Amino acid sequence: MGGVVVDQNGAPVTGATVTLRETGPSSVEQSTTDARGEFDFDHAPSRGFALTVEARGFEMFERKVNGGEGSAAPLRVVLAPAAFAERVTVTASRTETRLGETAASVVVLSSDELESTAALAADDALRQVPGFQLFRRTGSRAANPTAQGVSLRGVGASGASRAVVLYDGAPLNDPFGGWVYWGRVPLESLSRVEVLRGGASSLYGSGALGGVVQFVPRRPKDKELRLETSYGSQNTPDASLYAGARRGRWDFALAAQDFSTGGYVLTDRAERGHVDTPAASRGADGEAYAGRELGGGLKLFARASYYGESRRNGTPLQFNRTHIRQFVAGGDWNTPRAGDFTLRSYASAEVFDQSFTSISADRNTETLTRLQRVPAQGVGLSLQWSRPVGARNSVAAGFEAGEERGASDEIVYTAGRVTSLVGAGGRERSLGLFARDILRLTPRLILTPGARLDRWHIGDGRQTTRTLTRAGATAVVRLADRDETALRRIARGVEAFVAAENLTGRRYAVGRTPVLTLGPPLFVRAGFRFRLGAR
Repeated sequence: MGGVVVDQNGAPVTGATVTLRETGPSSVEQSTTDARGEFDFDHAPSRGFALTVEARGFEMFERKVNGGEGSAAPLRVVLAPAAFAERVTVTASRTETRLGETAASVVVLSSDELESTAALAADDALRQVPGFQLFRRTGSRAANPTAQGVSLRGVGASGASRAVVLYDGAPLNDPFGGWVYWGRVPLESLSRVEVLRGGASSLYGSGALGGVVQFVPRRPKDKELRLETSYGSQNTPDASLYAGARRGRWDFALAAQDFSTGGYVLTDRAERGHVDTPAASRGADGEAYAGRELGGGLKLFARASYYGESRRNGTPLQFNRTHIRQFVAGGDWNTPRAGDFTLRSYASAEVFDQSFTSISADRNTETLTRLQRVPAQGVGLSLQWSRPVGARNSVAAGFEAGEERGASDEIVYTAGRVTSLVGAGGRERSLGLFARDILRLTPRLILTPGARLDRWHIGDGRQTTRTLTRAGATAVVRLADRDETALRRIARGVEAFVAAENLTGRRYAVGRTPVLTLGPPLFVRAGFRFRLGAR
């Protein structure tokens, strides 16, 4: 028994999976269509059977066939295109909104798109988004963390990001410097990534002048295990793991990632000296998640994570290392009458160490100039409410509060000797209130007015310099406290349009696996992915 599988235009469908299930005693056979869309089974069932055809990009075809029908003439199966699934974004309006109904410029990278990329880290995966770039061209695999600030559409091209980066609503930006540790995000734990390009300060505050990047984690299913591991040139192994499970009303998940590389020499070969060494790095992170449904649409969760990394920055004396601990707790309450409520709270503690050196003109000698330690802490709380009002209107409102403390403690060297101690730091408290309305005036015209009120208090600022000489003295400069208030109002409209953007990259994915990355300097990586459980 055989047949052919074609699309609605009559073109053959190659690689379709054809499954035959006979009635009565369990009997299942499978076949795959060839280049002409044809399939064949060794025999024709004598009794009734069910025929199922599945192909990527098409709706699943199912048909019950009477016994002997398939042997009279070849079966012809016509597949219909898969229904278009409208993508949903949360970042654009802080509520679930279809992409076609938002005036913002949003790019959503799905789980499949993240899996098929050749990226080693989250920032590499985001390079496929037009307008996304880091402060430096070098990615997080080799760049100093202070150069990993994100820029969207050329806004905020500095180490201190002008875009907010979130992981399930909790910020990933460094509380003191604003840069981002991209290695903190285990790639296998991601469900999707939403990138809002353009000013979003009316919803997310002054940190989102360039936009917002939000990583959305997977929600635990009954049983799921995901593992990706690879080994590449430049002595580069990496592994990413995610495991999730459900037990009654409880959800549990574990995620971990480990990456290291021997790196490459950052200086051009013609300019290298004895002090130039490969920029090696090592980073590992892990997180544990637990959630419980309490009934009535209420769900609470808690997530604890740890991240550590160390880097050699291209010379024997230049290094940096980081340790970050973060705890996030929150809840979601969905009610038909009152609307949806979202609560997020977080606390983080971080220690960042790095060294600075002076290199001779011929790059053959190196002298230590400074050792720096930057402790920073941050706590925050946000509460949001959203609700549809009628068929063409939906509103969202809420508040955010946070406090960040940081310091920079430095040991200054002159001619190889410690000469002074320099310290500076302070504290910032912030409170923000926001509201946004989405008005669907016509099917092709949407208006999104919004407003935000922010209040800042910057205090405890000081700089201390202590000279370590015989006539040493200590100088303390106290900075005046500051209070600021800002009100932002914005109204956007969108009408149906067609746009095209182009992005030229250096990374290429060959199939799903193995993965190949090409670019100067040449880097090759091969690995495998493992999935177990419901998708």
